[in-house]
Amino acid sequence: MNEVIILKIAGAVLILAASSFLGLYLGTVNKLRIKRLRELENSWTLAAGEIRFGISSLPEVFRNIAVQNRDEYIKNFYETMYKSMASLDTKESFDVLWEKAVREKLSGNCLTGDDCRLVAEFGSIPLHLDTAMQLQFIERLVQQLETVINQAQDEISVKCRIYRCVGVAAGIFLVLVLI
Repeated sequence: MNEVIILKIAGAVLILAASSFLGLYLGTVNKLRIKRLRELENSWTLAAGEIRFGISSLPEVFRNIAVQNRDEYIKNFYETMYKSMASLDTKESFDVLWEKAVREKLSGNCLTGDDCRLVAEFGSIPLHLDTAMQLQFIERLVQQLETVINQAQDEISVKCRIYRCVGVAAGIFLVLVLI
């Protein structure tokens, strides 16, 4: 009889801990999303600077961004773009390469579908136009990204609190149902 009670208590504690950790995990994912969006914003600003001063070609810009980036997913994304563009046997256009890299390297890594669509828009940068038009295009995307980041930051504290509370409440509910 005592063994059954101990097992029930241990199970209840595990369920409550798991659901609480799930709430904490979801809050962490949202914080990581903001961090990754900030890294993308910084990378686009760096790209704009290199385009403005004509320092290097676009593949070299991506390589430089990959070297300087701290986030592994963003770093891998830009390394993939560099390798794809530097490859002599690639026949795909820049926008196709960019979209493919976004889909393979960034989607599902804490970024929402809307975030990935915004990042994919960078692939339609007008490479055939002059530097000023390219810079305006990048600046517009950076502003849109800033808006997304600001909205996410405004929502983060409320969402984190909700995730924690729902995680604990769901754990308590499951414990009550199962016991």
